[in-house]
Amino acid sequence: MEFIYNFYINSPNFDEYHYRDFEAVKNGTENIIYEMLEHDDLEQRIFYYQDMAHQYPHEAQPQYVLMQLYNEQSNYKAMNVAAQQYLKNKPEFIINSFDKAKTLYLIIKSYYYLNEYNAGKEIFQTHDKWVESIMEPDDYVLWLKFGIELFAENDDISAVNKYVGLFNSIYVQCGWSYDDDVESVKLAEARVNYKIGNLKIAHSLLDEVLTYADHSPLADEYKRKWKKPGFFSGFKF
Repeated sequence: MEFIYNFYINSPNFDEYHYRDFEAVKNGTENIIYEMLEHDDLEQRIFYYQDMAHQYPHEAQPQYVLMQLYNEQSNYKAMNVAAQQYLKNKPEFIINSFDKAKTLYLIIKSYYYLNEYNAGKEIFQTHDKWVESIMEPDDYVLWLKFGIELFAENDDISAVNKYVGLFNSIYVQCGWSYDDDVESVKLAEARVNYKIGNLKIAHSLLDEVLTYADHSPLADEYKRKWKKPGFFSGFKF
């Protein structure tokens, strides 16, 4: 592997045609090494790929694997850095569409957990239509879930309503049942409605979540802390 990486360092001026051949050979070797390391513990794999990323900062594959390993660790700052570096290192003409979509998903996920909501929202808005065209529904709803949560944190009720409608329609079309992702979306929808003063809608959504015995403790916290809608809250003056 290191011989191949060093070969590129010493011969960087490939045209696009020869670069594709080189990339195919490199990918085959990288996949063999990935399979060899796949059953090692997480820390060992991270150590190997960190070392490769340090030695060969221009290479994409170490960053691609690292972003996924950091995701397993819930190390969202490092995951974001690795994902951004992967997109920088991987030539646009050679990148696999699914790999790019997955990377963008991990970027918005990391921004959400890092509380960098505006940055995540910007990535979502820029790439959503393209991601929708690439991802299968079971992956796209995860992208939508984090988009919804990012918009909810920005109090953007219009965008939340738009993407919740899309999220729900996919679940209906696919015949999927209520699950943790649906719960996360309902809680985000409830939260943004509560924050902008739509108390009846917020409590109605929250009550839907609370009907499930294994609901998130966050729902109980909201129930304890949120004020109830007043008798006149449905009237417009």
